[in-house]
Amino acid sequence: MSGASADRGRLFIALELPLELRRALSAWAAEPIARLGLRALATEQMHVTVAFLGAQPLSRAPALGDLVGEQARAVEDLLVGTALLLPRRSPRVLAVELEDRSGSFAGLHTGVIDALAGLGLGTAGPSRRVLPHVTVARGRPRSDLGVVVPRLGEPFAASALTLLRSHTLPDGARYEMLRRVRLAP
Repeated sequence: MSGASADRGRLFIALELPLELRRALSAWAAEPIARLGLRALATEQMHVTVAFLGAQPLSRAPALGDLVGEQARAVEDLLVGTALLLPRRSPRVLAVELEDRSGSFAGLHTGVIDALAGLGLGTAGPSRRVLPHVTVARGRPRSDLGVVVPRLGEPFAASALTLLRSHTLPDGARYEMLRRVRLAP
């Protein structure tokens, strides 16, 4: 099952990326994933986490869904940046950093964090540097990264802000959409 009791779930707020971009990241990642011995994420699982909430009572989901609706705002002028192994000390994921050229991701992140603090979930204001990124693979890498992500097109905008529930399964996580708000550029 999910590792959480029936009345609790692992919840997070994330940006949904355009399908074309997720497909391009999957195509790019095939070689480093094979070389590093990692497990690729399906394109439908690729997202940018805005706030990870951990195990929460599912009774909070409606209020969190409302928060997603209230905080939804355009996140645009993002650009594919550098490939990273995260966390840096004991890597478990291959990710691609996104350049937040307009600061729109940082503004959304701060708004979400402040709104969560208003619900008693954390403290207001970012506590550390925000690193917008997309995880493309999981596992323990066999070697150093040694790859560069080519520029994958022009700057892009996120397509939706979502509230997701993560179900932990033996072969990886499965995400359940609890709320989705389309973002207009």
